[in-house]
Amino acid sequence: MEKRSPFEHLPVELLDIITREVIEDSSIKSLSCVSGILRLVCYPYLFHTLKIRFSLDGLTRLKQISASKVAHYVNVINYEASELIDPLIRSPIYFRRHIYTPEEYIRDENELCWSNRGNTITYDSIYSYFRLLSKEQQEILNKDRDIMSLQSCLPQFTRLTCFQVSFVDGVERPFQWFAGRVLVDWKSSFPDHFENVIRAICAAKQAGIHIRTFQVSSFYSRLPLVGSELTSLAATALSEVEELRLTDSPGLLDFLSIVALPSLQRLELEDCWLWLPELEEFLLAHTSTLQVLHLENAWLPSEITYDWGITWGLGTTKTIINGISKIKIGRALQELTINRKGRNEFEYKRIFKNSACHQ
Repeated sequence: MEKRSPFEHLPVELLDIITREVIEDSSIKSLSCVSGILRLVCYPYLFHTLKIRFSLDGLTRLKQISASKVAHYVNVINYEASELIDPLIRSPIYFRRHIYTPEEYIRDENELCWSNRGNTITYDSIYSYFRLLSKEQQEILNKDRDIMSLQSCLPQFTRLTCFQVSFVDGVERPFQWFAGRVLVDWKSSFPDHFENVIRAICAAKQAGIHIRTFQVSSFYSRLPLVGSELTSLAATALSEVEELRLTDSPGLLDFLSIVALPSLQRLELEDCWLWLPELEEFLLAHTSTLQVLHLENAWLPSEITYDWGITWGLGTTKTIINGISKIKIGRALQELTINRKGRNEFEYKRIFKNSACHQ
């Protein structure tokens, strides 16, 4: 007779408390294997966040999970949108003549071996890796597999409340050093990915999915401000978003200033340069709803004077505070926080008791 785990006798409520504590030790997967009851208790934690890459495997995984029982537990989707590889590199002649000649490889060979901890990276392995990656990307694009998968699958995640999109180069080790030679300009590829995400969120909204948090990371492109359908699509997709997080995404603040965001309450800017005119325009555009502005590791250019002259620096928290004090913040803003120091603790925090006087 199979011996039962002592966990089998514990109340489900207690098992849930145990599971929440174990998450900190990254042992949730091991705990889920202890018993059938614990597996069920662990499901909401195991599948809380679903990470999907712009790849055939990633999109297949999205489709499989969306059609399974665990889709019910997904609250967050993190989609990695990759830069595109030049499709012409699939031609070996083009690659050898215009991308990376054998002579260049011979020149770099010793340095490649040293930087890869003594392991050899052959010329053929470099070509084969990027040829296959380009082939896979073109198969996705030619059949619209990314937009079709996103639009059909998102409505299946009934508890989805947060969508995160990260823009990455999509190149793995040990080939990252070579990416700059073969990537298509992100100015054209990133906007296409962004529009596909927006259309997918529109489809989810039509199915009754309510996205409350929208996060974008490493988006450098500039989106059209006039004469584009994307503005109205974004207004539809993000109409229920309450929290907007922009990480290292300087190209989005001006675009989102002209997008109606009637539910927006919190804006978080992280790992970015602050351009005060754009920030002021955004704050005033959403003045009726935006209540909290948080800045994390943000920089504001400042002059530094030396005996030999003047140079520019990243600025300090004091520099940011002084800069923001000179712009209009809107009538609804209630709180400004800068740099987290712990749970509910910040390097700087200010409460605006009467925001109207700061317009």
